[in-house]
Amino acid sequence: LKAGGAYLPIDPNYPRERIAFVLEDTQVSVLLTQQKLLECLPETQACRVCLDGDFPPDSSFPAAGFQLPAPDPQNLAYVLYTSGSTGRPKGVQISHRSAVNFLWAMREQLKPTGQELLLAVTSLSFDIALLELFLPLMVGARVVLAGGETAHDGARLSALLERCGATFMQATP
Repeated sequence: LKAGGAYLPIDPNYPRERIAFVLEDTQVSVLLTQQKLLECLPETQACRVCLDGDFPPDSSFPAAGFQLPAPDPQNLAYVLYTSGSTGRPKGVQISHRSAVNFLWAMREQLKPTGQELLLAVTSLSFDIALLELFLPLMVGARVVLAGGETAHDGARLSALLERCGATFMQATP
């Protein structure tokens, strides 16, 4: 986002055909992934970058010196795909302006502090993930990501809530 690019979250648990459709429909140029997911991903023209293997561990990339342009509020921030319940899934384009307006409104309503720890339980390819990931970071709070298996199992979720000391969680009933 800081570099002005848009992201397209793809749930690796989705059917391979859906993932293939989304990748082809968006014509992504770079696919950020993990090595363990490579075998379940369909063929694509995108450059695959494994975040857990393609970068040197010493992070030899310069930490300073990059001059990134500020994203324009009208620029695309991310694209989410609908469930496809009416036929083919459709990409919904979200601008930086829309994302920031939503986050500021939720900040005003929920009034999180920098002392919060939010437990994120939503798939990253679902729209409310924006709130779970970025709202805590806006106020200097922390985020703990629950894996899908944990988020869908009441006992495991309860144990994680206690273990991590979450003070905040949002979940669809």
